[in-house]
Amino acid sequence: MLEIRKYQETLKKDWDQFIADSQASSILFFRNFMEYHADRFQDFSLVILEDDKILGVLPANTHDGILYSHQGLTYGGLIFSKKIDVETTSACFHSLFDYLHQQNINKLIYKSCPDFVKSEPHSIEDFSFNRVNARLINQEISFAINLKTPVHIQQRRKRGIKKASKLGLKIHLDESWEKFWENLENNLYTKFRTQPTHALKEIHYLKKQFPDHIHLFTCHKDTDLLSGMVIFTNSNFVHAQYISSSEKGRELGAVDFLMNHLLSHFSNYNFFSLGVCTNKENNTINKGLMNWKEGFGAKPFIQNTYSLETKNFHLLENIFV
Repeated sequence: MLEIRKYQETLKKDWDQFIADSQASSILFFRNFMEYHADRFQDFSLVILEDDKILGVLPANTHDGILYSHQGLTYGGLIFSKKIDVETTSACFHSLFDYLHQQNINKLIYKSCPDFVKSEPHSIEDFSFNRVNARLINQEISFAINLKTPVHIQQRRKRGIKKASKLGLKIHLDESWEKFWENLENNLYTKFRTQPTHALKEIHYLKKQFPDHIHLFTCHKDTDLLSGMVIFTNSNFVHAQYISSSEKGRELGAVDFLMNHLLSHFSNYNFFSLGVCTNKENNTINKGLMNWKEGFGAKPFIQNTYSLETKNFHLLENIFV
């Protein structure tokens, strides 16, 4: 018999250990990461257990009576144990929807993980959502490079790498967060009239919480900061959370040079994630950004978001014959 519990502080150690060993281990799902913006979201994360053993967890929050696969996270959904089978997975979704219905939460907005996040890619959740008549309400395209196959870099990117190499550019594992953040904020505002997802004080907090998983790499010409990337490392993949370059850096091929270095530096991982290229407001694709990522061999991965009525939980009953 499965049991659903709402997350509470007493479960923190068990939650984090489960995430570390799960099929989608990511620093985004550890409680210290989720809670850096706890003042902005009403947490309603859930734990699914069988005989007090965790089978799955759902990072989530509520807003206006709707449960969201956590709105403060880039991706999410129900995170499972590596050893879970199809029948138990289906039972977990049934129990989850039933529990939410009993809690008078009538709607769930569920944001899935792209496959490169998972140690063993699967799409069993799509079957469950089809059974309960869930609606696909959004699709984003994330790009990631498979580091376990030969990485094919386009000639244009190779020219940038060669140019930067001849000019003697240098790459550092850096702690100059303030200087990089100033460059990042200026670039984002100039190009997109937006700001980084994390304020400088928030990235300082996260770096302190995850010193072995959050890193800043920068590219310099003498003492001049030309470009930089903030990298989040996970068990299966690394993710470029922020990429920024000065005007001079773009002229000198600094971002291409830095990217090429990091592909080699993190070659022991399975994937190098470069994030989404889709615009949330109108679901268009940033062609320039997409072309740059494809220039390093990145391939598209679809991330689905579903809307479902929890009253349909009964449609997951009697599906095994």
